Amino acid sequence: MAIGPDGLYFAPLYANQADQTSVYKIVPDPTNSYPYRPLQVEDPRQIIRERGCLGCHQIRGDGGFGGAAGPPLNRELLIANVQARLNNQQYRQLLADLDQLEEEPWVSTRSARAAVLALEGEAAVRQWIINQIVEPRWDNRGSQMPNLGVTPAEAAIVADYLLAPPADSGWINRINTVLRSRLAWLSFGVGLIGGIAVAGIGRWLWKRRARV
Repeated sequence: MAIGPDGLYFAPLYANQADQTSVYKIVPDPTNSYPYRPLQVEDPRQIIRERGCLGCHQIRGDGGFGGAAGPPLNRELLIANVQARLNNQQYRQLLADLDQLEEEPWVSTRSARAAVLALEGEAAVRQWIINQIVEPRWDNRGSQMPNLGVTPAEAAIVADYLLAPPADSGWINRINTVLRSRLAWLSFGVGLIGGIAVAGIGRWLWKRRARV
């Protein structure tokens, strides 16, 4: 195996039945995009930390170290805010106006605006988040969020993380139900025993006074 000026060459270790050996060449295909780079980070939490997102945003209780520079990225609040924006006719007109600009980054982000408008529901929200992470000014000329050089693949990983529903807590609820039930029975038992004890002491004191 060797790297040549026009590709990666390699040959099998052994010849075929005709005692022939082939040489193969691997070359990149410029017509196809590659969503993953070598050694690309796939942990959304690592991407968030390395890109400094927690400096302005609060995510799942963490971050916001720089104050209220950016909104908290709570799942329910994030979905509600983005859907309200996408359902606003003035916002859609704003996107149409940005499509008329002949300067960057609005020329190269026309496809991003078209993509989010072509989707519905949570799919549209997900695409909106990806667009926002990759190029914060894609829908807002005055955006203060910096372009951190995040790739579309990394942005998709972060978007899926932000939109992921909370882990199933059903088993926790069942445990809490059992514990509350047992605590109720324990409280009842303690109260019953305490009541019997108080009644017994009271009866003993009454008999003792009667004798005196």
